[in-house]
Amino acid sequence: MDIIFLDTSIFEANNFLESKRIQEIYKLAERGDIKVVLPKLTYDEIINRISKNIDESSSKFKKYRDDTRILRNVPSISKKLEPFDSDKVKEELNVILKDRFSQSNFEIIEYTTLNIEEIFRSYS
Repeated sequence: MDIIFLDTSIFEANNFLESKRIQEIYKLAERGDIKVVLPKLTYDEIINRISKNIDESSSKFKKYRDDTRILRNVPSISKKLEPFDSDKVKEELNVILKDRFSQSNFEIIEYTTLNIEEIFRSYS
């Protein structure tokens, strides 16, 4: 079994869960063909990037919703344009990602000798 390390940019470029490439990595890891190892720093960075992406998407969605308000008069579309709580969306996606990592047996390596977590968090 090969052990691979992935950077946050790989997850972000592949929309964290959605692309065929990232889905194949999850499947290979789940079957035991590969072992994915992530430092806790990378995991935390993935969570941070999800949060920032949702904030950006929420802002764009609100503008789109305002700019296309006429569509809210159409019953078949109106539900798709309802506002949403960004914090709840972040929580939901974080749970989905955590479950997917667990299902695929990803190994998260904790901070061990130094507590550098606080230092890295200050750069977020």
